[in-house]
This record gives sequence, C-alpha cells and structure tokens, in this order.
Amino acid sequence: MTEAVNTLPEESVAAHVYHRLRQSLMRSRFRPGEKLKLRVLADELGVSAMPVRAALARLVSEGALEQTDRRSVQVPVLSDTRFRE
Repeated sequence: MTEAVNTLPEESVAAHVYHRLRQSLMRSRFRPGEKLKLRVLADELGVSAMPVRAALARLVSEGALEQTDRRSVQVPVLSDTRFRE
C-alpha cells in the first residue's frame, strides 16, 4: 500500500483511503484483534493522518472496525454468526 495519492483533491483522497482500507479488510490483510495505527497507515498510503482518521471512523460506523477506546481502533474478532452475515 505505498501508492501516493497526494495529487488528488481532499475528498478524493479520503475516498481513496477508505476504499483501500476496506479492500485490505476484505482481503484479510489485518488480523482479528489487530489494532490499527493511524500514523503507520498514513505512511503506507502516502497521505496525512486526516483522511486515514476519517476512513477509520467511517469503517467503525459501518461495523467493519471496533473503537476500543477514544484513540484505538481494532479489527473485530468475529463470532460464527457475524462471520456468516
């Protein structure tokens, strides 16, 4: 995930980051229970922290990630029932 997207308008950067993180989740790049680090993701994607923060918040609101405390986001550990959904 080292593709730089800094030449896109801010809205497009945020959308691009969201889609890249969503694809990474769907392809099991992150392990269940893994905490995602904002700065690491921003560096990998070649963007500032702001679009990554927005993408993580959107993924939390969609239930794809869990907010564990005010500053931490992690990949949920899925039950069999939720996995089947």
